Amino acid sequence: VMTPPDAVLWLWWDWGYAANHFALRQTIADGAQHAGPSLYLPAAVFATDNPRFARQIIRYTAQCGNEPGNSESARGCKPYPVESRG
Repeated sequence: VMTPPDAVLWLWWDWGYAANHFALRQTIADGAQHAGPSLYLPAAVFATDNPRFARQIIRYTAQCGNEPGNSESARGCKPYPVESRG
């Protein structure tokens, strides 16, 4: 599958550098980002059994600069409303 050049790969940090190198794409986490707040949202995506919840986190992160642990980049971020459960 081909991805656009600005795609961001969501995978756990241990595969981040390899994916970045071989796919030539940005990753959400890598060996430099493998602890603390930078992994809270990616961990939630991989730990949930709810695909809708995972999609909403990925969408929110993408709309706020693809930096899940950077609270400065999220300041002033106004993502689309979260879908309500219905």
